[in-house]
Amino acid sequence: NLQLAHYQNVLGDIHSLNAQLIAVSPQTPDESLNIKEKNELKFEVLSDNGNIVARNYTTVFKNGDIPVNTMTSLGFDFDGHYSDDSRELPVPAVFIIDKDGTIIFAKAEGADY
Repeated sequence: NLQLAHYQNVLGDIHSLNAQLIAVSPQTPDESLNIKEKNELKFEVLSDNGNIVARNYTTVFKNGDIPVNTMTSLGFDFDGHYSDDSRELPVPAVFIIDKDGTIIFAKAEGADY
């Protein structure tokens, strides 16, 4: 959420460049809306059901039973929070895509995320 807050802080700069910011989340549509409202974000937070968009732009990784069980024991409903039951999450990444769909900048956290 710190990164989303930073994006909100620079949203004016992004708009001054005649650009748009869109966040894409693997979470359910309700959770994506909750994130937007909770953090008072003025940009769209879209839900990528099944990581379809993520697979086209970056890599996804599957969470094993140990991390999911640990999160569950701490009260986090992992399977209910995300849009499918694959337990896959995208590697966090930022892309700048121009109007014709060409990626002009890409930065991902890396495979060891």
